[in-house]
Amino acid sequence: MASPNVQEYVHGALVIVTLIKDRDEAAFVIKHGDKASDPKHVSIEHYLKAGLSDREALNKVLDLVKEVVQSAHFAGLF
Repeated sequence: MASPNVQEYVHGALVIVTLIKDRDEAAFVIKHGDKASDPKHVSIEHYLKAGLSDREALNKVLDLVKEVVQSAHFAGLF
């Protein structure tokens, strides 16, 4: 079974956030055109300790990464 993930397009970039199995961690990748970032890992432990489900925690990370992509877009970085 594949690890759960959430994804969304933001200003032409696909943001994918994936749960890292057996760890309180998620990885995210940003794909823009034919390029993709290296996976970045972030702790989701604080979300899980606050009572959020895995899916809710992934959505929180997705929201944060989307804000970064939006800021980069408005700054003319892509």
